[in-house]
Amino acid sequence: MELAIRAGDDADYWFLINRTGEEVAVGEVAGEVLRAPCLAAGLTLAPRQVCVLRRPHGTAPVS
Repeated sequence: MELAIRAGDDADYWFLINRTGEEVAVGEVAGEVLRAPCLAAGLTLAPRQVCVLRRPHGTAPVS
């Protein structure tokens, strides 16, 4: 599992990357899902899947 964070003017963008060949349960992560068939609450990533979350500055990691 890898997390890459990019900062924008009004928000941060979290790229959650499952680099494994197995499904990974991430848990609850606060943010708006921009790309991927994943849910922000109870997030699970399929093998090699990427999920992108938009998180306004100052957002707590979990909702």
